[in-house]
Amino acid sequence: LAGCNEHLAKPIDKQRFYEVLARYLKVYAGNAVEPSQQYYGRVLVAEDNEDNRQLVERMLNRLGLDVISVASGDEAVRKALSGSVQMVLMDRHMPEMDGVAATQLLRQAGFRRPIIAFTAGVQRETDALRDAGCDGVLDKPIDELRLQSLLGRFLDSVPSGVGSADEDEDTSRLVTQFLSGLGERRQRMNQALASRDCDVLESETHQIKGTAGAVGYPAMTHQAGIVEALLKVADPQWSQVRSELAILDEMIEREQPQNQTGLGK
Repeated sequence: LAGCNEHLAKPIDKQRFYEVLARYLKVYAGNAVEPSQQYYGRVLVAEDNEDNRQLVERMLNRLGLDVISVASGDEAVRKALSGSVQMVLMDRHMPEMDGVAATQLLRQAGFRRPIIAFTAGVQRETDALRDAGCDGVLDKPIDELRLQSLLGRFLDSVPSGVGSADEDEDTSRLVTQFLSGLGERRQRMNQALASRDCDVLESETHQIKGTAGAVGYPAMTHQAGIVEALLKVADPQWSQVRSELAILDEMIEREQPQNQTGLGK
């Protein structure tokens, strides 16, 4: 397409149009995003990253929704088919059964309620979930305005009341939890770098990319995405991986309560 990043077919599909805008444009929402609506229903969140699960669960609860959380695709299929679920948020990468297989199985079993691809913004992963039967896309890190827009398309809503007095405390707890887990991630990445274990490094940077921005560290999400992209090629250039990973390591080190041995040092 002579250098174009996306395409829109005519006549323009509104859903596709808004998703392309959301992928490339940022929405200014002031210091905080306040929910303008409350929603009815139960949402199933299929996501193997505990930090991401808790983040999206807090957002959905804040908007009045009940949440069922699972960490694998086979659990997602069982819960969706056995319970009263109005929407599914489906991650791509999960153990035992991934999101694509789980979505295909749900559709084959007759599940017709909305399934939303819950991805880190990688186009081929989004396309695979769409082809499997997903109705929309929610990129990580989660944008609350985008989340509300998706909920508004698929769920019934009522005017919102006053926000919870515990929201700031909940957010602080999630940030603390994310930061406290970075030390172990550094150790795993350190070992993986030494042994050139591409799978472990890609998994760890993918998890950081999906969570950091949502808890207030967008630069960390961006840098983790750079490293992950370097690791996805058939023959990674390890000198470049080491260099970019060192930048990510410095970002993590600045947020640790005490210094730890850095990556590749």
